[in-house]
Amino acid sequence: ATQCDYGPVNMDVYSTGRDLLEAGVIPANMLAETAYVKLGWALGNSKGIKEAKELFPTQAPFYYFFGVSSFQENKYEECIEALLTGKELVIENKPLLLEFYQLLGDAYHKTGEHSNSDSYYELALEIDPKNTYVLNNYAYYLSVRKVKLEKAAAMAATCNEVVPGQPSYQDTYGWILFIMKDYVKSEEWRRKAVSGGGNENGVILEHYGDALFMTGKK
Repeated sequence: ATQCDYGPVNMDVYSTGRDLLEAGVIPANMLAETAYVKLGWALGNSKGIKEAKELFPTQAPFYYFFGVSSFQENKYEECIEALLTGKELVIENKPLLLEFYQLLGDAYHKTGEHSNSDSYYELALEIDPKNTYVLNNYAYYLSVRKVKLEKAAAMAATCNEVVPGQPSYQDTYGWILFIMKDYVKSEEWRRKAVSGGGNENGVILEHYGDALFMTGKK
């Protein structure tokens, strides 16, 4: 038994754990695993996820996974409601808070509440400025709305610095440069996306074709 009811492993419960601490072992955080186990138990002992949520009214991870489930079912209002409640229950756990913020950014984007979406992406980046998932999504959504394009380009560039050679990130950067009418650099980055594995992605190929057209390389 790891004594991880709330995620972190309590190594002081057994002498073996205390010996490991003295040896320099860093305790694991079983937050995700614990949440999944509790979610499974709750669902198995209730008539549905709403009733199951009531079994753990003060457990932040449960609200997060309820939010994930709602998001995947396109129930964005339910997702947002759960996440707004759950994030207030997060105590000294920045990685979990980051998960809440980035999913809130995604959910608010789906409901068209762009100001809220942007705000939560910004909060997520305060915790992890190099989170490529947030950087890529945030940058792309700004470019689709054609606002703050310089900021979007900077975030997309950071994505490619943190994870070089990723076709989807290269394509996002190329897309933003295209929106900014920098067709030469757009073609360069879209060519990288195609040559780096995006040649089997229809969207990336279409984007590359657009850049070739605009640079006269038909």
